[in-house]
Amino acid sequence: MAGAKAMMIETLKEKLRNGIASFCFVKKNGELRYVKCATTNSALVEQWTNGRGESRERYGCCAFLELTEDGIQWRSFRWESIVKVF
Repeated sequence: MAGAKAMMIETLKEKLRNGIASFCFVKKNGELRYVKCATTNSALVEQWTNGRGESRERYGCCAFLELTEDGIQWRSFRWESIVKVF
């Protein structure tokens, strides 16, 4: 099981880095959260990054830019909460 989770995390990291990804994770309150359009691609998020503070990776988290009909927002999740990568 741990190996499958690790592979899923690596797959998601690559998809987020290289373009747009869709995935599902469990929020802190137990609710499932489906993310349809997210990225960490530096060419796409550069104008939205201020470069201050510590990396969330240090705490086992991923910050990503979510692109929705309502606009663009920074979001984050814990890697261990990933359920599925689409």
